[in-house]
Amino acid sequence: MTHSAGQQPPGWYHAHGDPSGTQRFWDGTGWVGAPRPGPGSSNATAVNIALPIPRIAARVIDWILWLAIRAGAAAFIGYVAGSESTDTWLDRALIPVLGVILISIYEISMVARSGATVGKMAMGLKVVDNDGTAVDLSTAMLRVLPLLVAGLIEAFLFGRTWWLTILGLMGFLGLVVYSFVMLFADSSRRTPWDRLAGTLVARR
Repeated sequence: MTHSAGQQPPGWYHAHGDPSGTQRFWDGTGWVGAPRPGPGSSNATAVNIALPIPRIAARVIDWILWLAIRAGAAAFIGYVAGSESTDTWLDRALIPVLGVILISIYEISMVARSGATVGKMAMGLKVVDNDGTAVDLSTAMLRVLPLLVAGLIEAFLFGRTWWLTILGLMGFLGLVVYSFVMLFADSSRRTPWDRLAGTLVARR
């Protein structure tokens, strides 16, 4: 039940506008602090869960940055290689491998430091723990692990044979599609990396 201001003695009540299942402390004159899980609710209810469409838009922005990072990696390797003309499998795999590593560093550093990548910042989103607190470095690293593993597998398979290249791309795309499905199917909008790291994506 929602209690109007000035009508209740100090205590824990549900505040109008807060997420369902949460309570906030009423000191008799105003609300104090942040909402917390109410009786019988989980920690996730205290987090203002982000909707799927803003999350997808945030990821599209990050994908554009990923392409820029990969292009930068290609330009760097081309500069280092100079005029040498080689076309071995290792040479073809080096650029995507370096790109995946740089993208992972970008994701980890941004989430650990600011709680959000550039795309999430643009859409007003942030990555938090189950209880709504900021994530630490180890959580940010764990969260990016599925992307890193899938990306490295795809990179190492790229260019070996045509069917291995397609297999690697299908595996990576399968993970992406599955994460999009979970945005709509999961009540807490958890992607595979959210489940692995125990995180949620919330509105700021």
